Amino acid sequence: MLCDIAALAEKAVKSSEYNLVQGTGMMICALTLRNNFVVIGQAGCLPTTTFNPELGMKYAREDAIRKVQEFIGFTVADMLYTGGRPLRADLEAELTALKGAQS
Repeated sequence: MLCDIAALAEKAVKSSEYNLVQGTGMMICALTLRNNFVVIGQAGCLPTTTFNPELGMKYAREDAIRKVQEFIGFTVADMLYTGGRPLRADLEAELTALKGAQS
């Protein structure tokens, strides 16, 4: 079974916000994921006189979605490497060890 990582990335998005950096051809896209993690994408255009805001939003979102796909790819690869043990379990063990060392 093949995994559609692009579809998974889109499903992970809770909300999106766009910001045009005034005086530039730079569009920023902030995707808030369902776990409240924020991923930033960007798109720029030179010369700024030909900047198209709709295209800027499209390309900035595509950039952010590519980053989400990388996170998903890492998570899947890590779970395959560890035999299904989620990274979260390893991180919790590390945090517990650190707290114990500080006591």
